[in-house]
Amino acid sequence: MRSLRNIAERINAFPTKLGQVMPAIISLIICSIFFLSCSFNNSAKIIEQYGDPALKSQTRPQKNNYIGFSQSNIDYESAFNNAIINAHKLISNELGFNISVSTTDISVNVGTMTQDNLTYYIQQEINIQSEHNIKSKINRIYQEKVLVQNIIYNRVWVELFFDIDHFYREYYDFWINNIGNLPVLSNITIVPNLEILLTLKPRFEEEKRYLPNKIISDYENLYNNHFTFFNSFINNVNVINTNNNHKFSNNFIFKITYNNTVLPNFPVTINNINYITNNQGLLNYIADYEKEIVLLAGHTLNLYFPLQILTIYRNDTFSPHFPKNVTLKITSNEESIRNTFTRLLQRKGYKVGESYDLNLLITKTENTQHASVNQYITNLRLSVDIRNNNNRNVALYQIPNNPNEYIKGHGITEPESRYSAYRMDWFTQIEQEITILQGIITKAATP
Repeated sequence: MRSLRNIAERINAFPTKLGQVMPAIISLIICSIFFLSCSFNNSAKIIEQYGDPALKSQTRPQKNNYIGFSQSNIDYESAFNNAIINAHKLISNELGFNISVSTTDISVNVGTMTQDNLTYYIQQEINIQSEHNIKSKINRIYQEKVLVQNIIYNRVWVELFFDIDHFYREYYDFWINNIGNLPVLSNITIVPNLEILLTLKPRFEEEKRYLPNKIISDYENLYNNHFTFFNSFINNVNVINTNNNHKFSNNFIFKITYNNTVLPNFPVTINNINYITNNQGLLNYIADYEKEIVLLAGHTLNLYFPLQILTIYRNDTFSPHFPKNVTLKITSNEESIRNTFTRLLQRKGYKVGESYDLNLLITKTENTQHASVNQYITNLRLSVDIRNNNNRNVALYQIPNNPNEYIKGHGITEPESRYSAYRMDWFTQIEQEITILQGIITKAATP
């Protein structure tokens, strides 16, 4: 108490000038805090305690043991949780990143269980919810209930065990296994190796702060070497169809090579489905006639590279479903009919020539009537006999498709009327009929 009187006398002796008042105020605050602290400690009475009281006075925790302390909480659960969080903050500070804590229901149980059951729950792991694989467990607990001015407060000390060496060792072992076990870079291993390195890249950027410099440099060197090699490698990959079937065969046997050397066990993607070549660098593939073949290097490289870089083979010439692949010959006794169908089918994308896949033999049935003094009307029907290049009939189609309808032509003279019908100038269903004919041609050309 003598020290308190001395402090008060010094405060009263301070000058009243503004520049000299602040030291007095600071001294007064210190005095108040000291007085209240003494008052609290003197009036606090321990009414209940359990656990290991050595935690209360322990100032030098052992390695991997982190002591969290929570003071003066009204309820035990809050005190326990705060002590856990405080201990995890010590772990977080040592690791150098923030973590969030999830104690689940263990905090409630610890406060109500018997001493016998407490031993079991002390061993239960408390997970830290973050992107890092961190686990800790409770070693010791010490709790006091203290009575201060008729209010009961809880103080909790918790010692957590967290093996920081094991934490770093798990990262070390993971990267040693994943980097050290990569096959030696070669024409055969470049793609699967690069896919592994690219998949690991985000994780590496996150975890490299826990890794020794050698592992960091090993990964970065591997990544850069593979990336550089791939940029030159991909330009020299070649895909050959070794199956010499007829023009519209969809049965392919691909041979994949690099600088004329076959690539066994080489991963590729064809129309979003993964494949691997056999030991001879060969791959059997049955194509879908309705889709072009797009063959990409790798199974997951499309997540990291533009498709134009990865595309090593593209083919839509095998399919008769693409009109540009089908060459037609138009045969008719009437040149005007031949010209009309040539124009209509070329507009759909077909080639027309003497070297053909299908020959369309078009015959006519017509009837021309003199309707009035200056008008003739021609009723025309056409039969399209579709033959393959072996002159075998493969399909037959009537235009119009409805047997009760006709292609009509109008003219001042009879020849003009027939010419109008041959050109189908007045035939409003022409687009519908040609679309149906196109489907028949596609089916006829498909093996």
